[in-house]
Amino acid sequence: MTATYYDPDEPPNPREWLALDEWERVRLTGSYHQAARLRLPDTKAHAVIHAIVENQIAQGFGPSCRALERLQNEGLSRHAAVHAVGSVVSKIVYGLRRTSGGGSAEDKQRKLATALEALSAKAWRQEP
Repeated sequence: MTATYYDPDEPPNPREWLALDEWERVRLTGSYHQAARLRLPDTKAHAVIHAIVENQIAQGFGPSCRALERLQNEGLSRHAAVHAVGSVVSKIVYGLRRTSGGGSAEDKQRKLATALEALSAKAWRQEP
């Protein structure tokens, strides 16, 4: 990964990734999907979720790191594993937006960690 290119099947260098401006990370993930000519319902939201997952991995967030590795060991490409982790992240974020408060930051972190630890390639493939 360089400052001008992102490939979700190749892990970005954590130090380089985190040194980028947040919106540059989003731009890079969006540019990849645009160049791949993938049709997405919401390109910007998709890129943001990709960037969030890559941020978690680069920061060493254990549940996301373990989920990504486990999903790849279960046969998913790295890109698909990022999508699977992102699906959990987006569900948690959506749930938080629908409720007022929803507990402490630690409670939210635990909820995310629990969902990520339970994630499997089989379950993700069966999602609608």
